[in-house]
Amino acid sequence: VVSTQSTGAGKSSRSEFLVNYDPVFRNAAIRVGKWKLLQGYSGPGQWIPPPDVDFEKYMEHLSKCKSGGKPLEEEEQEEEYRLGIEKSSKQKIITKWIQLYDVVSDPYEKNDVSKDNRNIVMMMLRRLKIHKDKAIAPGNKKSDPQANPTNHGGVWKPWLDTC
Repeated sequence: VVSTQSTGAGKSSRSEFLVNYDPVFRNAAIRVGKWKLLQGYSGPGQWIPPPDVDFEKYMEHLSKCKSGGKPLEEEEQEEEYRLGIEKSSKQKIITKWIQLYDVVSDPYEKNDVSKDNRNIVMMMLRRLKIHKDKAIAPGNKKSDPQANPTNHGGVWKPWLDTC
């Protein structure tokens, strides 16, 4: 499925799949057809192309994603508005974050088209909710301080007596 989705080679019987759902960090992603929706904080935004990507082609694509020669400060203000970021006195607080990408025409996921495709966003949020409602709660356990590698010469190793 991954090679079909990433390269277009072959035909997959799936038209939708859940990419990610993390209730602890409250983020999720779903792919339906050519669309990919991201919900929640998905990282600091530093996208690095994989090693097999043609760097010149990537840079050409990236140059088309710029907002038409606007001053950097204006671009940053528009980006903050798009991401729902409010400025406080000392830090930026993310209040909401929904992103939608057409991964067929924008495989690098650089052009968020959520603002222009509200109906698709709403449909995908409904599909995502169906998956979330069926999800099993994570079984994450509290951190055990004895597991810290600094207690074992700086390496990860079994720390519990299993016998």
